[in-house]
Amino acid sequence: MGFKNREVEWKLLVDGHSSMASVERAIYPLLSELNGGKVFAKATVVGCASDTYWDVPEESQADFLRLRILDEPDEGGNPAQITLKASDKGGNVNRVEVDLGVSDHVQANKLLTYLLGDPLGQVTKRYTVYFLEDVHTTISVYKVMKDKRIFVEVEATTLKRVKEMTKTLVEKGGLKVERIPQSLFDMFVQKKIMTPEPVQF
Repeated sequence: MGFKNREVEWKLLVDGHSSMASVERAIYPLLSELNGGKVFAKATVVGCASDTYWDVPEESQADFLRLRILDEPDEGGNPAQITLKASDKGGNVNRVEVDLGVSDHVQANKLLTYLLGDPLGQVTKRYTVYFLEDVHTTISVYKVMKDKRIFVEVEATTLKRVKEMTKTLVEKGGLKVERIPQSLFDMFVQKKIMTPEPVQF
């Protein structure tokens, strides 16, 4: 979820874990510390999301449009969401994110298809999201269906906070991670090669 229409996050590939559950076991004991020492009380979201992606016209500033069908309705009661993302700063660390809740995902799919043509592809993932001090500060563990890799996303309103949270996960949670500069759209729809990078705090 973008803060003021911006998404600030690190997408991380986890090494040495074969399941989401084992990654979650490493993260969960750290949630109080990551939440400023407060007792972790915000609900954890567990579910499965089905994402359909459309390309955009060449003259558009966006990277893609995505229609996500949610397991549970969002805060506005909508069962689906249209999202636009734009890498206006040249990567996936700090980019534009505009979300729009929709009440009818079937009609939304038709609208986007009439407007932009057939979708480029679909991605389905299982996820667990931990909310920390607010809805914009989260740690997500997820796995794309039919893919063995486990990913963690650390999202906050500033890159400084993202780095602090990631450092705690690495140094106190023992997670071995590399930062992924590609989006899921890049890797699983456009089939671009993943190029992991060392995390630098």
